[in-house]
Amino acid sequence: MAMAVNVFLIVHRSYDVELLRRLEWKYAVVITTVTFIPALVFLFISTADNGPMYGSVTVSCLFPVTFGLIFSGCLCFCH
Repeated sequence: MAMAVNVFLIVHRSYDVELLRRLEWKYAVVITTVTFIPALVFLFISTADNGPMYGSVTVSCLFPVTFGLIFSGCLCFCH
């Protein structure tokens, strides 16, 4: 979302690099707040049938062991 805002500001408002750098702390505050509020709410949601909304799941458990090399390669390439 921040990248889309940056493109809009550069194209339509003629922002330069210095003006965009002044917005970084605002982006950090907004993005952190927007993601923290639902995460905090989901932390306290629990049902009798399903239990808590958050669970102990890791990304690697979604892939079978036979795809370990491919999964590791994707992680190295993406990071």
